[in-house]
Amino acid sequence: TLSHTNMSKDTAQYSRQLRDHVKSLLDNFNEILTISTVNEEEQGVMPAQVEHKAGEIKVRAANMVRAAEALSKLVTDIQEFLILNDFSSINTSISQQTSDLESLIQERREEMLQLYKCLQTESDSSMDTR
Repeated sequence: TLSHTNMSKDTAQYSRQLRDHVKSLLDNFNEILTISTVNEEEQGVMPAQVEHKAGEIKVRAANMVRAAEALSKLVTDIQEFLILNDFSSINTSISQQTSDLESLIQERREEMLQLYKCLQTESDSSMDTR
């Protein structure tokens, strides 16, 4: 149960990180839209204000890139977590492969037994003809 507790904590942490990164993406995107919206009163804005808005948009875009990179790393971390901790799936796969191989072995044994019987019959019949 200790392992199960750790897995639950890891899962909760992954969920929290996912929420945080997606929220960051959405918040920064919404801010970019808000900043880039031009009202009628702002049509005669000063170049300094335009530069300030452009700088703020660049910062927001950089924040979005960081959040996207963090999401990409999170996906990799979750994949590694699943590979390392998904023992039930691995065990199921091994059990299925074992069962398939055992069935194949049984089929081959039956074929070999039939072949042996056939050879035995032919051997007996060739002995009778002599």
